[in-house]
Amino acid sequence: MFYLLPLVGLQMPFIYCLVFGALISPADPVAVLSVLKQANVSKSLETKVAGESLFNDGMAVVVFTVVLQLAVGKEVDLGIENIGLLLMKEAGGGLLLGVLLGWVTSRLMREVDDYIISVLVTLSVVMGGYLIARQMHISGPLTMVAAGLFMGNFNVKFKMKSITQDYLIKFWELIDEILNAVLFLFIGFELLMIKDLKHFMIPGLVAIIVVLIARFISIWGPTKFMSLRTRFSPQTVKVLVWGGIRGGVSIALAMSIPKSEYSEIILSITYCVVVFSIIVQGLTIAKVANPKKIESEEKEQENKAVKKEIIEFYLSHLKYVNNWDLVDSSCYKILGRYAFENQQEELLRKLAVSEEMWHKRIAVVGTMHYVKKGAYELTKEFVTLNLKHPHDLMHKANGWLLREIGQKSEQELLSYLNQYYREMPRTCLRYAIEKLDEDVRQDYLKVGYYFSGLLGQGALYDAIGGILLIGAVLSAVHHAEVVAHKVGEPFGTIILALCITIIEVALIISLMVAGGDQAITLARDTVFAAVMLILNGILGICILVGGVKYYEQFFARTSATTYLVSIVSILVLTLVLPNFTSSVNGPFYNNAQLTFVSVACLVIYGVFLMVQTVRHRSYFIIPDEHPEEHYIPSLAKTLVSFVFLVICLAIVVMMAKGLSSSIESMVQSLGAPKSLVGSHYCGCVLLPEGVAAIRAAKVIRFSQV
Repeated sequence: MFYLLPLVGLQMPFIYCLVFGALISPADPVAVLSVLKQANVSKSLETKVAGESLFNDGMAVVVFTVVLQLAVGKEVDLGIENIGLLLMKEAGGGLLLGVLLGWVTSRLMREVDDYIISVLVTLSVVMGGYLIARQMHISGPLTMVAAGLFMGNFNVKFKMKSITQDYLIKFWELIDEILNAVLFLFIGFELLMIKDLKHFMIPGLVAIIVVLIARFISIWGPTKFMSLRTRFSPQTVKVLVWGGIRGGVSIALAMSIPKSEYSEIILSITYCVVVFSIIVQGLTIAKVANPKKIESEEKEQENKAVKKEIIEFYLSHLKYVNNWDLVDSSCYKILGRYAFENQQEELLRKLAVSEEMWHKRIAVVGTMHYVKKGAYELTKEFVTLNLKHPHDLMHKANGWLLREIGQKSEQELLSYLNQYYREMPRTCLRYAIEKLDEDVRQDYLKVGYYFSGLLGQGALYDAIGGILLIGAVLSAVHHAEVVAHKVGEPFGTIILALCITIIEVALIISLMVAGGDQAITLARDTVFAAVMLILNGILGICILVGGVKYYEQFFARTSATTYLVSIVSILVLTLVLPNFTSSVNGPFYNNAQLTFVSVACLVIYGVFLMVQTVRHRSYFIIPDEHPEEHYIPSLAKTLVSFVFLVICLAIVVMMAKGLSSSIESMVQSLGAPKSLVGSHYCGCVLLPEGVAAIRAAKVIRFSQV
């Protein structure tokens, strides 16, 4: 005001600007509360509006009194002690006197519950109490407020008759309207006495703008500070700012200023501010006080405060959250949701790095809310951090959350699995892939894939795996020959073949049990690939090796015929006949046919073994030119070689599966058919038999081949 009034042609000392600021600060809650009641706003908002106004009344009177004395030239001690004493006397004394009057009046009204007497008693309290307050130089308004609150509480506590309450409320509403009307009538008379009133219209407009800005600052600042403990929604702040309607108190204080050259200016601009606030603000406050919006914002603020209290309680009692059921049913609904909505990931991150297992599980499962909202990074961070935790409950939690990611985005899950599945505990991996397509699950659950993860990933690890594979093959061949020397042919060859067959059949069955779109044809395709590799690959190489070394080769026609009859019969039953069945759609057997074929194949193979080992064993034995040169190992060495033979064959099969992923990537990059991967797998598994056959071909043992 001090800087703006000269711009519109008025000069007013700074001290009188402070006088105006003091008298215009108190708001009249009566008018705004009546409008708010009609708008059906919450009691909480009504209390805030009324409480702010009543506090301002006492402060305004004290500040106005001090500043006015300075303005009129009286000596005033501006020390903190003097001002504090004046405030304590004005406000504190008023409240104390009001409580005393309210208590005495309440006791009287309790004895006589009659509406006429009650009206007279309250009227006498107001008139007599205000007079006493004036004589004691304390705040009359605060005295009446304290007395009114005390008596109002009495009405609720002792259940005053409804007719008495109704008369009291209507009587004092009438008095309020009459006094406000009389007050405005008096100020109207005062304004008529002011010459050139129109000259104060522009300064009045300036004052209106300044008062509104000051009102906003005075409300916004304290509410920001108090919002740490008390809930103030943005809509509540708007109502408090726009609901600061100036009324009778400001006019009364303006009229109490002694006559001077500045008193008319202050009275005029005060009148402009009061009229504007009553007409403009009073008529529009109902639109600003949108009850639904206020209620929703207040509920939101209340919910935030309650949620914060719940989180603090939850975190302070984590030692009791110590079983999987309690953790899984609470942490993501309470802690996870709060962290997501308030962007406080550190709450979960502190738990994720804790040494306590339950804290880690709370952190991982707590990210469920993030996953449901499509945010996966925090979950993947925590799962990776605790991927190698020794406890099974963490394995399950990690797998569960990864599975939930897959439910929202399968690509996210597959990307993570491709990077980390070899490092995952088996339980975690099974949980993670539970909802994937069965053929994808089959790939991840292959024993060889999982085993190969022990080596690591990359070209270096693949090279190491290849070296281990070759070493296992050579070792298996060596131990097979040791066993063969002990048991003699053809038993040595049969043992080698049976070991490989049993291991591969077990793996094929496990893959079929895992399921998938191609599981039903997995065994047939594997047998076909093995037959093609044996007949066209291994036998061809053996014939080539023997031919290069000896030019002419000899073999027993009877043994070859027996072998071919057996294998051709089995191949026809398993690979050819299914294409001509009509009991089910496609090249498949029904259950009865499958049972018959299985029994028939076992019988054919059993007959072949009987012919090879008992009835016509001589067909498969080549006469030895130098039998004295043969070394017969001891029984202990034979048993050790047999154990190592089984171990080496198992390593060969698993390493073959483990290297299939790298081979598959290479095949895809070359654009070759995907079936080439299966051929590679069968070739690796058959390496021990193939090497043994080639070694036999080099010494012209074609029957052994």
